[in-house]
Amino acid sequence: METKKLTKEQEEAKRALLTGHFPYMMQALAIAYQRVPAWRFAENGTPCSVLDVFKSAKKYDEEHPRKEDDRSFFYVSLEGAIGYCPTGVEFQVVWLFYPMEPGEERNSIVKAVKEEYDRVEAQLEAEKKATEEAAAAPAKHVCPHCGATLSNPNAKFCGNCGKPLK
Repeated sequence: METKKLTKEQEEAKRALLTGHFPYMMQALAIAYQRVPAWRFAENGTPCSVLDVFKSAKKYDEEHPRKEDDRSFFYVSLEGAIGYCPTGVEFQVVWLFYPMEPGEERNSIVKAVKEEYDRVEAQLEAEKKATEEAAAAPAKHVCPHCGATLSNPNAKFCGNCGKPLK
């Protein structure tokens, strides 16, 4: 059987999955979220949802673009904790988010995230439906001179004011 040669990006992604070292915080979050539904900020122990971590990750990745020789990485532990290693040496990881322990507090955070997701999804569905209905509805043609609705969209003169339409 023939083996495919992986691209540089695919090799880096494979290595990141095997080691838990990710160049971007968003990548680390994508893996950590598969293991844990909620975290605590390591700094003060405050509970945070995946939405909070997502906002932090997005902001960090936007404000700190990677450079070619950058050795820093984000680390995801087997338990789902997320840390940052500025030096590239694994034992110097600074923990950012710890997995939240199971219980009522975590369940309420997960429930709130699901409700937010459902709310946004319903809003997007309503917007999509409104757009489809607007596209399917026949366009009303009005006279540019008097504003009267035209019964025949192909009319050459307005039936209300008599002025030419085209």
